[in-house]
Amino acid sequence: MDKIIGALILFMFVVCAEISAAQNSAAPPSDKTVAEFAQIGIELKTVRQDIEILRRDQINYRVEKDLLKEAYASNLQIINLGITISLAVIGLIGGMFGYFGLKSIQSVKAEYIEDLAKMRSVRSELEIEINAVREKQMVAKEQIDELAKTNQNQDRRLKVLEIIEKASSYFASQQYSFALEFVGAGLAIDPQNKRLFNVKALCYLKMRDILSAIEVLKSLLTIYPDDVSALENLAEAYLLVGQVDAFDKLYNSHKQVLDEDRNGVFIVYLKAVRAMAKDDMRDLKENLSSYVGTCVGATPRLGSWQFEEVTLCLLNKMPACPLKSLCIATVGFFKGDVAAEALKPLLAI
Repeated sequence: MDKIIGALILFMFVVCAEISAAQNSAAPPSDKTVAEFAQIGIELKTVRQDIEILRRDQINYRVEKDLLKEAYASNLQIINLGITISLAVIGLIGGMFGYFGLKSIQSVKAEYIEDLAKMRSVRSELEIEINAVREKQMVAKEQIDELAKTNQNQDRRLKVLEIIEKASSYFASQQYSFALEFVGAGLAIDPQNKRLFNVKALCYLKMRDILSAIEVLKSLLTIYPDDVSALENLAEAYLLVGQVDAFDKLYNSHKQVLDEDRNGVFIVYLKAVRAMAKDDMRDLKENLSSYVGTCVGATPRLGSWQFEEVTLCLLNKMPACPLKSLCIATVGFFKGDVAAEALKPLLAI
């Protein structure tokens, strides 16, 4: 607005300057010019009035603007106050609800914690009971497994006993091949059965397969090194096939057992057989003399010991000679067929 007023003033100044210049000029103004100037004066007057109106309107605008500012500021304060009061009321109400809500939440939380503790207690009890049941199940399972294992072992033992019985029956009836078949089936079930090994070795001895019997007896002594019966049979078997060195080695490794076996009589018999295997009459007489000198009558000196193998494998293969007669009398003495008094003259006692 100030710029418009300034422009009008400048315009009026220019017009006045032109009028003055025209008055100062030599030629008098024409009617047209005078009329134009009059019109300009009227317009200037109108402009002045417009300017006055504009100034008045400007003042009114400023007043209204100030009034509006004051009214807006007053309304803004009222609104802010209302908002503040509303917020305070809402905060108070919210605080009340929050207090009661928090109290309710805390109550629920306490109840939840209490229920949770009870549940944990119940859970612990259930776990203890479950573990106890599991332990009982494990014990029952172990007992069942042990019982099943025992039953299996008993079944296996019964089968082995049946096989031993049948093998022994065939052995007693001198059907050694059938006995060996049952022995093989039994050893497949129980590979370390002592009785089956002994029956197998005896079958080979009766079949005159002394070397096979030796291998079986060696295997048996590997498993049962203190088996005296196997040791006796192996010692005699070595001598039956002329393996004197093997006999000596076996005797040296089991000297105490063999010396004490059957009250010391069995080693006398073995040394006599050793002399027979070597065809050594002098050694035979020396080993027999001390023992036979203390004996009287005819009685089995070695109990139920069988002399069939030594008779067939050694005595029957000897040519007729004094040594053979002495060997036959010696075997008869241990067997109980020859009295000590009949053997003593042969030994020159």
